[in-house]
Amino acid sequence: MNSFGDKVKFFFGLEEEEHQTDEEPRREVRGERRVQPEAEYVPTDRRERRQPARSYSESRSDRERTYNTQTQSRSYAQDMPSSDTKMIICKYSPVDHRESTSVIDDIKLGRPVILNFEDTEDYVSAKIINICEGAAYALDADISKIANAIYIIVPHGVDVHSNVQRAPVVKEELPGIL
Repeated sequence: MNSFGDKVKFFFGLEEEEHQTDEEPRREVRGERRVQPEAEYVPTDRRERRQPARSYSESRSDRERTYNTQTQSRSYAQDMPSSDTKMIICKYSPVDHRESTSVIDDIKLGRPVILNFEDTEDYVSAKIINICEGAAYALDADISKIANAIYIIVPHGVDVHSNVQRAPVVKEELPGIL
């Protein structure tokens, strides 16, 4: 049986391979390949492979037109729904943080999502909000708090406007304290 050191020496050509006897069956070496005889080397002229250089007389508008067509194909703009199509708003009352994947899928599809955490435990709602905030950042979406336990997540291109004025917080005077 060959030791690891013998295998390394054989790999680097420092030691010849031992021929196995008939008593010991030959094991297949993993990664063993048959070596094909090398084909005759034919040098190629590098100048034949090169494309001709652009001439300096090429107009600037031709180069700009080529650049603009390349950048237009890489545009990341999303199509917004037109006025004749209906917009779907999804409402979730999640119980577990695993439901956040379906929320994120709807945001990816361009649907606004309303999250209602009134019946959800505080630590679960905090987990879901953290997950959704990360997804909103990655998808360039926006997350806003609507009420005490209700949030809205809107995809890129959808704005949330609020006309509700916050009432000033009035501190009650406790009796006996000046």
